[in-house]
Amino acid sequence: MIRTLIEVGRKIERNLSKANIDSFCLVFLRNDIYELLLDNTPDRGKEGKIAIDWTDRNLLKQIIKNRLSSSNVENANWGKIAASHVDDRGSLDWIIDRCLMRPRYLIDFINRCLGSASSRSHSQIEPDDFKSGYQAFSLDALVNTNLEIRDVKPEYYDAVFCMRGMKHRTSRISISLSLLSRGFIEKEHSDIIEIMIWYGVLGVVDDNGLATFIYEVEYNSHVIDQLRGKRNLDDEIFEINRAFWPALKIDSDNTAPNVRLI
Repeated sequence: MIRTLIEVGRKIERNLSKANIDSFCLVFLRNDIYELLLDNTPDRGKEGKIAIDWTDRNLLKQIIKNRLSSSNVENANWGKIAASHVDDRGSLDWIIDRCLMRPRYLIDFINRCLGSASSRSHSQIEPDDFKSGYQAFSLDALVNTNLEIRDVKPEYYDAVFCMRGMKHRTSRISISLSLLSRGFIEKEHSDIIEIMIWYGVLGVVDDNGLATFIYEVEYNSHVIDQLRGKRNLDDEIFEINRAFWPALKIDSDNTAPNVRLI
């Protein structure tokens, strides 16, 4: 179907070019679908690829810088509107750690923090405002992710809530037992875990104890699979994304120093 769609695009371009009309056909594909297409295509270099996933933290910071520079506030910059650090980490990096590398989520998160600061009559976003905004953002992120999962797998709707109250690093068997208690049959568990990895709810923990989320590897599921030394074993370890900790009441007391924050 995808090959046919691409070929139709080429034909449209050729037909329009005969009338001296420039046209360009773009086909938007999820990364794993694109990789599957390449695996079954002999001429892999024929089609051009443009990645639109956000993996560069500096680009996300630039988005905020550009929005501030175009605002009505004179000489607006991040240091002017926000405290420099939260929990000994740069405040903007602290937010990016929790926004799933999505520009829209980043902006929503900051707006939540601004709202908290405004309601408390603070002249800038204070550390407590960041944490208050975090609580509200986390619930929004959880609800939106649950809806995204429902859109592609209606039968897995609300499965994400199985992790409520867990430690931030948890095993496959713990997730599976919680899914069972919520009525999801055992043969569905692997698929549910895979879709939660895809949506960034779960990160995989490699043999060195480093956690990696799929957006850190440009949504390349093959790379994620290679990092899973104990894939599908009961003691396989996952890390729950920080974006969802407040909403799911995740126990973060056992935070490990090996968590990779890039």
